[in-house]
Amino acid sequence: MESKKELRALAIVKDLRSGVEATKIMTKYKLSEKGFCSVLRKLVMAKFLLRSEVERFNEKFPELFVGDLRLAARKQIRFPLFVCDVNNQSEKGFVKDISRKGIAIEGFEPKVGEVKSLKVLSSEVAECSTIVFEARCVWIENQGGDEKEPVAGFEITSISESALSEIEKLSSEPAT
Repeated sequence: MESKKELRALAIVKDLRSGVEATKIMTKYKLSEKGFCSVLRKLVMAKFLLRSEVERFNEKFPELFVGDLRLAARKQIRFPLFVCDVNNQSEKGFVKDISRKGIAIEGFEPKVGEVKSLKVLSSEVAECSTIVFEARCVWIENQGGDEKEPVAGFEITSISESALSEIEKLSSEPAT
């Protein structure tokens, strides 16, 4: 026997797949924007929905990003690899992880949805050249809070072939 939560989840999936707009779903199921995003994340993680089925809501709800469901596996960086905002070089941090699709940066505190020109500085340890690209912030953890540094996740939106080649080289290296 299916629980009420499972039945509600299946009803929401049916509505989403039939093209019902977000505001109508939120009204019908009495969900706030935050609740709607939470339900979508849970449905994707539970494999009731594909990520591609909820991507149509990313523009309206940039916080919808589902970190565990990245399109490309990210490589954790275990040595200091500096990154800065090209337009404000005093805003800098460390690369936490990286892939051909995105990057997580420790020490940045942008706003979700903000687009930045980023520069990963060359490193002998990483054996990479300077990498410049444009990226959109899709999530932030530890923002304005506890003792931990904030970590921001960015989706790469524009990158040259040579910069992409450097990221691929960096993200395919064995972890150190």
